[in-house]
Amino acid sequence: MNNFTVVGAAAIAGLLGTLPAIAIENVDETMETMIVQAARVDKDIKDIPQSMDFLTSEDMETQRYRTVADAMKSIPNMSMSDIAGDYNNVQVRGLPRNLEQANVPIYVDGVPQTSLYGLNLSLVDVESIEFLRGPQGNIYGSNARDGIIVITTKKPDNDPTARVKLGVANYNEKSAQVLASSALIEDQLSAKVAVNHLERDGFVKNTHLGKSVDDKKQNNIAISLYWTPSEDWSATLYMDYGEVDGGAYPYVPESSKPNRGDDLKAAFDVEGVFDQTSKGMALNVDWNLTPEWTLSSVSGYRKIDTFGRFDADLAVTPDATSTLVDTWIREKDYFQEIRLVSTPHELPIDWIVGAAYYKVTENNNNQAAMKASKMALTKTAGDFERDTYTAYVDAIWRFAPTWSLNLGGRYTKENYEIDSSFYNMFLNPAQTQGNYKTDYSEFMPKVALSKDFGRDHTIYTSYGEGLLSGGGSWMAEETTPVGKRLGYGKIYDPETSKVVEIGYKSYWLDRTVMTNINVFEARVENFQYAYPDAGGSTRIASIQEVRSRGIEGSISALLTDAWQAALRFGFNDAKITQVDGYTGASMAEGNRVPYAPEHNVHVETTYFADINDDWSFTPSMSMGYFGEVAQDGRGEKFQKPYLVVNANLDFSYRDDYSIRLWGANLLTDERYQTYSVKWGSSNYSTYGEPLRFGVDLEAKF
Repeated sequence: MNNFTVVGAAAIAGLLGTLPAIAIENVDETMETMIVQAARVDKDIKDIPQSMDFLTSEDMETQRYRTVADAMKSIPNMSMSDIAGDYNNVQVRGLPRNLEQANVPIYVDGVPQTSLYGLNLSLVDVESIEFLRGPQGNIYGSNARDGIIVITTKKPDNDPTARVKLGVANYNEKSAQVLASSALIEDQLSAKVAVNHLERDGFVKNTHLGKSVDDKKQNNIAISLYWTPSEDWSATLYMDYGEVDGGAYPYVPESSKPNRGDDLKAAFDVEGVFDQTSKGMALNVDWNLTPEWTLSSVSGYRKIDTFGRFDADLAVTPDATSTLVDTWIREKDYFQEIRLVSTPHELPIDWIVGAAYYKVTENNNNQAAMKASKMALTKTAGDFERDTYTAYVDAIWRFAPTWSLNLGGRYTKENYEIDSSFYNMFLNPAQTQGNYKTDYSEFMPKVALSKDFGRDHTIYTSYGEGLLSGGGSWMAEETTPVGKRLGYGKIYDPETSKVVEIGYKSYWLDRTVMTNINVFEARVENFQYAYPDAGGSTRIASIQEVRSRGIEGSISALLTDAWQAALRFGFNDAKITQVDGYTGASMAEGNRVPYAPEHNVHVETTYFADINDDWSFTPSMSMGYFGEVAQDGRGEKFQKPYLVVNANLDFSYRDDYSIRLWGANLLTDERYQTYSVKWGSSNYSTYGEPLRFGVDLEAKF
């Protein structure tokens, strides 16, 4: 690690040690009621009978969360792998992730995002993020097996506004954001545009090629329109386009496992590539039929094209034998939902009734080829469609002054079909083709009972079920027990989840303190686990049950009129509890599920102060402690507990201009493993971001 890194970290840490004594006067002395949209209608977070956390745009700005993965590090019992050029998986309460599908979708303005290559979204001009734990099948449908993430973007302003932000950081990072909003028709139609640019060097050095493994260049643009022709009608249109160009697969050999502060190095003879373009839209239309009922429509479209390349053996080999792997992922999603919602508390029973259609199509290819001759050694191709039809109802009955009963259910029917082809020049026959189709249906119930103690205290108990879709893999070919190739993708069955929670939510001290705590037991049944058999062929094991038990909670407080703080914590005991008969798999009964921390604790604090009539000062700091993480299912490899400290110093001039000094992974400069894989005869790992620091400049107009 160079001296500039050490000096920069010390400078930021030193500046954090000085806090001005003059508190600002415009901070509200009471915490506002936290309104969320988890139930598809605006409600106080206290009245949602399920475990969730909520971040506002101010939270994200203060703590400088730039991506979903950044924000998720502060959320108890939730984690996201963020590997350049690879899948972004989300794990909740330590439960296992699926082979080729997201078991925690992200909804942006009501439209689901399920592509594993597109989950770690940039947080530009976002109003709020809601992190819901537990199956959300009743309200949000299939693939919400373990939870969901709800992102709401900001609506355009009626008044003309603009904001420009420029930033520089170590690893040669440069960033820029431009946001502008204005009315097109006064009080009826407003528009907004948001542009984001980021580029940086990678965190892992390829010593053979003399360049970064995982450099990144990203551009995004989003356009929003907000139309309110009358008091009873409103419509929001959100359109976005993004490009990501950079390196991929920053796998570091474990033979040179780094210590704190060490540079990350690897040696590959093939330059990794990750190129992606994405575009989409979300159209929300609301019609207030009567004071008691609102009819809503949500329409969505998303297209993601991804190309990745990596060194097939993750090593340096002679040019004549060096091989590479190329992968193309082409996904198109279509979504339409209609729902009828009653205005909360206007009727004896609050109702949500709806139906939705979701179509996912992918046309994917993969090939391993010789680097010099470009001769293909293996090829796979899969062209599939998944059509999902759902109908659902959710009702909250206040059957007594302080008691509420929440009942609901969703019926889901899915049709899946895939056309596959597999080529291997070393086999006879070299090429096979096949088709596989299946359909299935599932009913997912939900029930919750809540008891209020006055205006500010609620206890609840809930039970819910979730579903993760089945289908066929486009990457691995189905074979008979004796190895006969069948020409279609490896078949996997649907997975189901069941969760019981008991929780307590409350406001204290004139609503200056918000608390949320719950205990849970979560079970995933029929978990589909992929493993190589003795002959190297992929097999799917139906693990009968994976169980997680634990606790999670949060406390948010306005300690004074100038000082606020939050504490979030989670613990889970996620283990393989029952294994159906199979051989050769690397999951063992009683072992912990890999890749998610056993516990995590997040503490953050922010102080607001005036320096003089023109200048204000806002320092903030966060600390995240992450418990032991299993790196395999055999109970042999673990990432030890680690601490990550982040800090920000923001100086503002009349709310028009600001300069921010920031640092991430301060103090310890941890080298913590995020993923581990055995490749050939060697083990490789990816690591979290090293120490980062930089400066942001912002102007508002």
